[in-house]
Amino acid sequence: MSFSLGMILDVTLVVLLGATIGYCVALHRRLGELRAAQSELPRLIDNFIEATRRAEAGIAGLKAASAATAEEIGPKLGEAQVLREDLAFMIDHGGKLADRLEAAVQVARVEAQNRAAAPMAAARPDPAVQGGSSRRNGAAEPRAHDFDDEDDDRPLRAERPAAAPEPAQPRAQRSRAETTAAILRMLKGGD
Repeated sequence: MSFSLGMILDVTLVVLLGATIGYCVALHRRLGELRAAQSELPRLIDNFIEATRRAEAGIAGLKAASAATAEEIGPKLGEAQVLREDLAFMIDHGGKLADRLEAAVQVARVEAQNRAAAPMAAARPDPAVQGGSSRRNGAAEPRAHDFDDEDDDRPLRAERPAAAPEPAQPRAQRSRAETTAAILRMLKGGD
């Protein structure tokens, strides 16, 4: 069997035409899918436009709510700032006042102890006092001017009671907070 050149060309042409027909069938199917998707495309675009409009309306609502909140909170924030500064001022001066009150209480205690010890000291001489030293048990006695407040030009003065002092009884050391609380109770008239 001999194949002639014409026959080989015909077979080649048939194979190529078959491949072309197969490609055209696949292309036809894809074009059909594209047409079907194209009919859905306007609905998809409409949905996208509607979602964009809702987002824009939501953003406008958020801006309006933000502006209303800023208008409402703005004055309150200013008031809060003023109150914070006032509280800081009061806390600072309250601490200084507590220090001054504590110092005045300490001075009054020392003076009361000195007055109570004076009758006993007159009965028996103290070697430290005879030597001219103003120290007692190795420590200097605090004086009213030792506790002056730097912010105040008035020195603290412990007021002396008019009545004769009672003998001093030993007291346990108090913390600063306990002393301040006791002074505040005394000022309110609780003790």
